[in-house]
Amino acid sequence: MPDKNEVAHESIIEMDLWMDHEAEIPQDSLKNVPSYGTSRKVKRKNEPDEDDSVDEPPDAPGPVKSKKERTADKDDDSVDEPPDSPGHRRASAPESDLFTNNGGGTRTNNSDLVVANMVDGSKMANIPFAQPMEYDPDRKPKKIQRERKRKTRFWVLTGLAGALIVALIIVIAVVVTSNRGEKDKNVPITSIDGVANVPTEAPTQSRFSCIARRTAFLSDPSTLDDPASPQSRALWWITNEDPLGLDCGTNQFLLQRYALAVFYFSTTKDDSKWLGCGPTEEPTDTDCTGFQLLSNGNIPLKNRKYKEIPNQKQWLKGTNECEWYGILCQDEGLVVAINLGGNNLKGMIPDEIGFFENTVNEIQLSVNQLTGTIPSEIGLLSLLFFFDVSYNKLTGTIPEEIYHQESDLDNIIVLGNMISGTISTRIGQLNNLKLFNGARNIFDGTLPTQIGNVTPLVQLFLHENKLSGSIPTEIGKLTDLSVLDVSDNALNGTIP
Repeated sequence: MPDKNEVAHESIIEMDLWMDHEAEIPQDSLKNVPSYGTSRKVKRKNEPDEDDSVDEPPDAPGPVKSKKERTADKDDDSVDEPPDSPGHRRASAPESDLFTNNGGGTRTNNSDLVVANMVDGSKMANIPFAQPMEYDPDRKPKKIQRERKRKTRFWVLTGLAGALIVALIIVIAVVVTSNRGEKDKNVPITSIDGVANVPTEAPTQSRFSCIARRTAFLSDPSTLDDPASPQSRALWWITNEDPLGLDCGTNQFLLQRYALAVFYFSTTKDDSKWLGCGPTEEPTDTDCTGFQLLSNGNIPLKNRKYKEIPNQKQWLKGTNECEWYGILCQDEGLVVAINLGGNNLKGMIPDEIGFFENTVNEIQLSVNQLTGTIPSEIGLLSLLFFFDVSYNKLTGTIPEEIYHQESDLDNIIVLGNMISGTISTRIGQLNNLKLFNGARNIFDGTLPTQIGNVTPLVQLFLHENKLSGSIPTEIGKLTDLSVLDVSDNALNGTIP
C-alpha cells in the first residue's frame, strides 16, 4: 500500500496541473475546494501595486509578492493546519470577476483565486488520512463484547462455586457417616440385665442410625452417647434384642416401645429386680405373676401383703407392650395407664415419661424406692388426672408445670417422700382437683390464700410438714371440703 505522504504529494501536483489548464471553471464549483500549504494572491488586471519594492524568490512559480505578503506567508508556514480547521484561510474573489490568462503561469479573470502549490511531503505527515478497512458482519461492538465476557465469567464462577458446595456436602456426609459408624461399633452390647454380651449377629448400621435419629427427638443426645445410661441401653435393646424388630421408618409405636424400655432400665438401678414380671433370662416369652399391694404403704416391706395376679406378660419380650404387666392401652394401642405400685422399682422416673403427653391419664408408682425429683415433663401430660408417687424417696419440689388451668388432675398424692419447698400459689388454677395429699414431707412456708379458689377440693392432707403462719380464711370458700389435716406443723392462730 503506498505511503500516505506520497499519495498527498501526488494529489497536490495533479491539482497544480489542473489549475494550469486554461478552461474556464465556474466559480460556484470552487467555493468549497479546500486549500493546502501556502496560498498566494493573484493580481487583478489593472490593479496598482501595494508595494513597489518587490523581492521575488528565485524559484517562485507565481507572480512577485511584496514584503508584506511574504511576511504573512511566513506566519502561515509556522503552523500546518488541516484544510477544515478554524484557522485555515481561504481567498475569495468578487462574484463579478471573470478568469483571464496573463501568460505568467497565473490565471486571473477579475477575481482572486486560490492556487494550490506543491509543498514538502514531510509537512503532511501529521495530516490524518482515512485507511480502507473491510466490513466484518460478525464483529460486535466492544461494549457488547465486554458484556458477553462479563456474563461468561459470571456463569463460569457460579458453576465452580456450585460444584465446590456439592463437593463439600458430599465430604461432610461421608465424614459424618464414617464417625457414626465408628460410634455404633463402640456401643456396648448389653443384655437386659446389664451384663455385657456378644451378639450372634450385629445389626445393620442403617437400622441403628435410623432408630438413633428418631429417639434423639425424645431423649437428650448426651444420654444416648453414654453406654451405661438407661436411654443407651434401651436403644440397644430395641435395635438388637427386641424380638418384634419394629420397622424404623413406618412403625408408629416404635417410640412408645422405646419410652417404656427406658422406664424399665431407669427403675432397675444397680441391676435390681422388679418384684413381678421383670424380664427373665429365658429366651421364650413365658407368663409371669404380678402383685397387687394390699397393705398400707408405710408398712415395712417384709410385712406387706400382696395379692397375686397371674397370667401376666413379662416386660421386654416379644409381646406387644400393651400386654406387659402394669400397662393399660386403649383400643388403638396407645398407652393410657402405668400402674406399677409396690413392685420394688428402684431408680428415677425418666424424662421420657413426657412422651405420653396426649395419651396417659393415670400414673400409679406408689410404695417403691424411687429417688430423684419429679420430672417437669409430668406437666406435659395434658390428660393426666391421677398421679400417685406416695411412699418413695423423692426429693426436690413439685414442678410448677403441674399447675396449669388446662390440667385434668383431680388426685395429687405425694405422701411420704422428702419433697420440700412451698405450696405453689398456682395451685388455685387446678380447677378439677379433689384430693391433694402432701403429708409427711418437708414443705415449709405458709398456706397460699389461692387455695380457696380450688372449689372442687374435697380432701386436703398436709400434716407432718414444716408449714408456718395461720390457716387462711379463704379455706372457708371450699364448700365441698370434707377432710382438712394440717396437724404437726408450726401453724398458729385460729381455725377460720
